[in-house]
Amino acid sequence: MNILVLNCGSSSLKFQLFAVGDSGGPTASPKQLARGMVDRIGGQAILSFQAGTGPARKSTAPLRDHRAAIEVIINWASSAESGIEGISPALRTFMLSDIVSFMAANNSSNQC
Repeated sequence: MNILVLNCGSSSLKFQLFAVGDSGGPTASPKQLARGMVDRIGGQAILSFQAGTGPARKSTAPLRDHRAAIEVIINWASSAESGIEGISPALRTFMLSDIVSFMAANNSSNQC
């Protein structure tokens, strides 16, 4: 099972993606699959994503809100570019749908 952890600020979003319970039994430590951050949300955002122990991928993109930042994170994590295995297109759609529904139910301003 994969767990996406989000830490949202007013104009930033940090994330970590962990795999848990795949091997080693219930007491096994989670394995970090990826981490990163999006800064300056609401304008020309600065993105820094890293899968495993690989090099960090840095770029910029215009992101209007936290929802757009989460979409970029999930799209990257499920792409071949990230190298993360096990996030199928169906799971990606489910993750986006769940997170957007949660945000809509808890905050109408598209912030986490």
